[in-house]
Amino acid sequence: MHRHLPGTGSFALGFFSGFLGCVLLVIRGSLPNVVAVVVVNFLLFSAFVLFYRGILLFCRSPRTTRTLWTSVGVALLLLMYFSTANDQSAPRIAIVSVVLFLSRGFIAVELFRQVGQRVILTVFAVLMTTYALFGVGCSVVTFLHGAPYDLMQTSSFQPSTELRRNSLSPVKLARQ
Repeated sequence: MHRHLPGTGSFALGFFSGFLGCVLLVIRGSLPNVVAVVVVNFLLFSAFVLFYRGILLFCRSPRTTRTLWTSVGVALLLLMYFSTANDQSAPRIAIVSVVLFLSRGFIAVELFRQVGQRVILTVFAVLMTTYALFGVGCSVVTFLHGAPYDLMQTSSFQPSTELRRNSLSPVKLARQ
């Protein structure tokens, strides 16, 4: 987008992808379950991979996003399987958690590499690490206490309430 600010195009695409994923999450009651699960998660996974790519480009890092895109592809195949042939929410929660943990973790590691004397990058890296660990923690709690009784509710009101309440935690994304 702007040659003096490399990575801005990736950030813009990441935000757009995240926005579309959130919109589909809110209207998921009117979509088939497999479409809601696979497409929404693809868009949200893509947002984090694009954020990571934007950071790599901005910092002029030689690293690539191949590992994350590969994990997204494998995760989508598994999500498709666990949404159609073997409709189980626990494996979907685990799959979403792993991909989000990887992408958030890669972002945090790259930010820590670029910190130097910049306090704001340190804060951002610590927050991204916390965000990655929070998602894993939510998944562990779900496995220990089980899924809520309204797990597969398709009301349009419920996703919008959950989105506000839990702000894209991997447990909520996988439970669609």
